[in-house]
Amino acid sequence: MNKVILKTMLALLPALPMSAAAQDSTLAPLQRGVIAAIALPSYNESRLRAARADGKNTLMTAVSDQERFYSTNFSYSLNASPLTNPPAATVTSPDGNYIISVAACGGGSINTCFVATATPLGAQANDVCGALTISSNGTRTASGGSLEDCWQR
Repeated sequence: MNKVILKTMLALLPALPMSAAAQDSTLAPLQRGVIAAIALPSYNESRLRAARADGKNTLMTAVSDQERFYSTNFSYSLNASPLTNPPAATVTSPDGNYIISVAACGGGSINTCFVATATPLGAQANDVCGALTISSNGTRTASGGSLEDCWQR
């Protein structure tokens, strides 16, 4: 897969201005390789950040569903999608990058509080932020990375 990404990145790079002598040498592929080595990590980071938005959006939908469930039942649900019939214990994000689950908050009961967790799947597991969580009182965490980078960007 890295070869495919590298070929794509190289195809997107504009031709570097060089003299005719430099184009005939082995310097041109080296220059393109250096540029690709710099651009590829940045591309991967932005791809992971975009996929993180998929997980955060699905997580916020699960939180919203929990609050709607609570307004009628005076209790939260252990199901990530309590409003569907039948309720779903877990929900996969639309792009398949995260799986969402809900549990009672630490030291509490599902009747009064919950913690929803978005666990990364597949290539998203390489994201520095790891699992993202949000509780019924709005506390957000990330298992890796800084809270600002993982939730604000």
